[in-house]
Amino acid sequence: MKLPLTPDMAYRFDGLYQWLHRKYELEMVKLDIAGHSFKLYKVADVDAALELAAAEGTTGNDLAPYWAELWPSARALSDYILNGANMDGKQVLEIGCGLGLVGMACHKAGADVLLTDLLPDALRISELNWIVNFQESPEIASLDWRVPPSGQAFECIVAADVLYEKQAFLPILHTFEMLLARDGRILLAEPNRPIAAEFFALLKARGFSARQFTREVTTDGRVSTVSIYEIQRQS
Repeated sequence: MKLPLTPDMAYRFDGLYQWLHRKYELEMVKLDIAGHSFKLYKVADVDAALELAAAEGTTGNDLAPYWAELWPSARALSDYILNGANMDGKQVLEIGCGLGLVGMACHKAGADVLLTDLLPDALRISELNWIVNFQESPEIASLDWRVPPSGQAFECIVAADVLYEKQAFLPILHTFEMLLARDGRILLAEPNRPIAAEFFALLKARGFSARQFTREVTTDGRVSTVSIYEIQRQS
């Protein structure tokens, strides 16, 4: 793939690609979302990635390679953002960035974005995808929801499909409380898993309010309905 990269960016791109390609079979997908084009590398065989994680002993809830797939929630939230979610000039944090699509949508909408994930390979592939789309590296950082840093505040936090494990609910809420600016908002995409209802009850009990919207995403002929939540602290 030929990219108009500077020598430094070309070197970085090659290093990331070679690292990931040694472990996974990569494929590129092309997306058009709200009139914006994206090119994304993803893992072609997610089952093989899961088998590799099992062989390496890294299949715990925090370590499973869920980042390897392009999930409908990421596409739905990106569509929501690019259809007028008022991101221009905002300081945005993406948690559980996976392939990095939602953060890239925020960047195209004018935001300054920090991509975060716990897993190094998720950060590597999200940086690779950022370089493919923007010919530069993003701001990235490792973030463990259980121990979020103090002293930082973001005007917007975005997350797609992070409510799949009950034990993560309180850590995610803690991350929201620690890192969201006083008047900030959270944009959260969730594919209507029954387990997530408990999270939203906890969210309300901790002083947040949420407005719900829906988006439909078609993947390989299958339609998924995703809920988008705009979340803020109650005044």
